[in-house]
Amino acid sequence: MNNIILSEIAKKIIKNILQVKPGQTVTIFAEIHNISDPSDPLEEIYIVEEFAIQLRKHRALAVLDISTENLHRRVVTEIFEDNNQTLPELFNIWQKTSDYFIDISWRSSPSFYKSIPEGHFQKISDLSDFYIRQMEKNNKRIILLGAPTKCLSKYYNIDHDVLIEAYLSALNTDYFSLKQNCLIFKGKIIENEGWQITTENRTLNLDLIGHSKCYYGEFSNYPILSLPTGYWEQEINLSSINGIFYCDYVYYDDNIWRNVQLIFEKGNIVDIETDIKQKNIYFLKSIIHSDFKTAILKFGLNNSIQKMSLYSLFDVIKFPNLSICMTSHKGEFIFLSEKSEFVTQKNS
Repeated sequence: MNNIILSEIAKKIIKNILQVKPGQTVTIFAEIHNISDPSDPLEEIYIVEEFAIQLRKHRALAVLDISTENLHRRVVTEIFEDNNQTLPELFNIWQKTSDYFIDISWRSSPSFYKSIPEGHFQKISDLSDFYIRQMEKNNKRIILLGAPTKCLSKYYNIDHDVLIEAYLSALNTDYFSLKQNCLIFKGKIIENEGWQITTENRTLNLDLIGHSKCYYGEFSNYPILSLPTGYWEQEINLSSINGIFYCDYVYYDDNIWRNVQLIFEKGNIVDIETDIKQKNIYFLKSIIHSDFKTAILKFGLNNSIQKMSLYSLFDVIKFPNLSICMTSHKGEFIFLSEKSEFVTQKNS
């Protein structure tokens, strides 16, 4: 990774987002990748070093919490069950040692969780919910940086250099301008009105419900901040979705399809048209039988990303991409358009 850019990113996160004061302590989590892709096991350490240097230049203390992928797996699979009751108590003690936390490893190894017994996931989820509640109670903050590792690139079959470029560009954005752009966009949106979205001369109608949210690199009232960021979102009334949506990309887990036309009727996908030569096309067509539970409309506002990475977390925030994210019992599908045009229409 480019050390000069990493240095700029670290300064922005430490001074502008976390607003660390001299004398405060920041714990940085990272992993040595000794399972999924041992070809470069120290790739997260480069980021850790840069943040540690910038914190010390800022007269703050960096505490490095370095684990290994294998140790992480063994803790979860071998001793998690026996120690589940004592972990919350230990977490409270540990949490008080730092003012802020930065997690480099979040989402860095998707294949890691494939090896965890399915029965552990609910316990892990319950413990994570407890951690969040305690962070709120103790007024702590954590940033999830989610560095894209070579393992992640391999899992999604993405060019690693392209992924790193998108990641660093998105992180190194001008956060003041990003906030302005997000709030200006939010101010133009009339909530709870009918929308008409045009993609490649196809029209899709839908209604928005609830209140919209903007994400631009501030914590607000929640103790967790995921970076990179920069987007607006609002929930869609699922049964109101009718018409045709042309997707430049469809994402589902490690699958991606291009140039897909979706036909909606009352929130259900009734037909899909695309090139039948694409990989896993029959799996894509199976989503017309999915029982969708929620739908979210997202508009990317991070204009620092110059090109698509084919990684949904980065592509969704790229300006001016518009996405419909729909969740079924199988998982989340993301339908993304690069060239959408849309207008709000008052309900009659």
